Amino acid sequence: MRNEAILGWRVRNRIECGYPVFDVPDDYRSVTIPKGVTGSLMGDILIFPQGVNEEDCHRFAADINRIKRALKRDILPNHEENIRKWLNYWDETKSLKGEDLLASRIAFIVKWDGIYEQEPETLKCASYIPWLELVE
Repeated sequence: MRNEAILGWRVRNRIECGYPVFDVPDDYRSVTIPKGVTGSLMGDILIFPQGVNEEDCHRFAADINRIKRALKRDILPNHEENIRKWLNYWDETKSLKGEDLLASRIAFIVKWDGIYEQEPETLKCASYIPWLELVE
């Protein structure tokens, strides 16, 4: 899905995370996006409706006000600690309700400052809303 209204919004990564990037088919390596790195939303949205209504996710992803509110909240405040404990993202989000649960199913393509130039393959990696915060 694409939402032109969010194109260029500035975000900051809330947590350090690794993304698999594929140099050649079936051969990947991990690129780390450090905590605190900023980037720009590219307008591309991926929806992973696991456990929620897909149409509700699409409506959420089309509504810039709902997106903006979600990017201003820390939806998973213990997420960084839970990653160190190897907790599964999907299991971690099961306790969420309403808007936060929907937001956890939405991911954006981000052009990360200083990383994209070295690793253009990161434009194929999506970041879930709980991992991001809006920079205004």
